[in-house]
Amino acid sequence: MEKKERWVELFKEVIGRVPTAKEFQAGRQTGFDFKEIKRIAAMSEDANSGLQTASKESQGEGKQQLAGETLAFEDRTSQMTGVLQEGSFELGVSAGQLGQGQVGRTRNEERAVSASEEKKKAPVFWMILTGILAAMVIGGGVYLYAQSQKKEDSSEASITVKHANQVEKKSSTSQSSTSKKEEAKASSSAATSKEASSQPAQVAPVATGKWNASKTNRLNDYVFSYWGPAMGQNYKAYSPGNNIRNYLPLPDDALNGSWNVTLDGQTIQLEWSTNGTASPGKYALVAVLSDAENAPYLKQHIYFFVIKDGQPRVIITEQTQDTPGHRLYFKDTENTELRNFYYNLVNE
Repeated sequence: MEKKERWVELFKEVIGRVPTAKEFQAGRQTGFDFKEIKRIAAMSEDANSGLQTASKESQGEGKQQLAGETLAFEDRTSQMTGVLQEGSFELGVSAGQLGQGQVGRTRNEERAVSASEEKKKAPVFWMILTGILAAMVIGGGVYLYAQSQKKEDSSEASITVKHANQVEKKSSTSQSSTSKKEEAKASSSAATSKEASSQPAQVAPVATGKWNASKTNRLNDYVFSYWGPAMGQNYKAYSPGNNIRNYLPLPDDALNGSWNVTLDGQTIQLEWSTNGTASPGKYALVAVLSDAENAPYLKQHIYFFVIKDGQPRVIITEQTQDTPGHRLYFKDTENTELRNFYYNLVNE
């Protein structure tokens, strides 16, 4: 299995879903570093949340700006109307005063004076009218600008959301493609199994369990590249004939009975297994991982990954010296992340 495929499988097991196209590209940029999985997933979730928040804020700001500019336009119109009314009132007062002062004049003189006064009034009227028209033009321009900005903001928000939807669509397409491939594999496997069952048995049946070499490799990848470094620990894998360099050789002494392995207050028997099955009454030991060669003497951890009657358990010992009766005491690990990963792997 190539590193990128192991990275995708590990991402699915740690995060609970397959990576999106954008997350896969981010993984490629890190060289498919297993330690970067959680950081890449967190960055993707923050980016999606930021896009939705930006869209809402942009629409809210556009509405507030439009409302404020509309109110400003109405204020300007009201002010100019007041000015016009005041100018008309003043003109009326001036005309009345002129009429009273010229009572003694002749009609021709009154007509001449009236014509002169009307000429004086005309420039004032046109100035006021020009001011009103200018205010209306300015206010209309502000309103049109506000409408234009609102459309631009809405367009940008729409483009942003559309882009996010495209990324999600690509991710969904990738997941659908993966699912179809898995279904095709399952169908092919079922057909092969059916053909095999229809043929007469020529050899004795071989027991199959919940473990295999592929699961061993995935467990090692997870602990060596992700879980161990996250805990600040450096682990190695061990097996019969390849023992931990500790005060006793493990797993050999646990398998051959030189030491009495104790779990839940009782002595148990272990049997090394590559498929997860063992003799009746015995625990199938499928993997041994330890940091004993890289950790201080009193901070060493030895993990046994076992299966009993189809049920997986991760047991640990931190014992560093002999005990009466040559007993090696184990207990269930309290690390839920490691335990859950192993349980899910066994039950696949």
